[in-house]
Amino acid sequence: MNILQDLYVVRNGLSGSYILMNDLDFNMDSSYDQTDADWASKKVS
Repeated sequence: MNILQDLYVVRNGLSGSYILMNDLDFNMDSSYDQTDADWASKKVS
């Protein structure tokens, strides 16, 4: 997992095997998929 949106993949595939590749911090821009048009609105204020 590299970004917070990857957590949705985990939720939908609980039988899979996952590796955390980055520290996921809800306050850091780099933890969000910035190609998503709504990424800024998903960031914790």
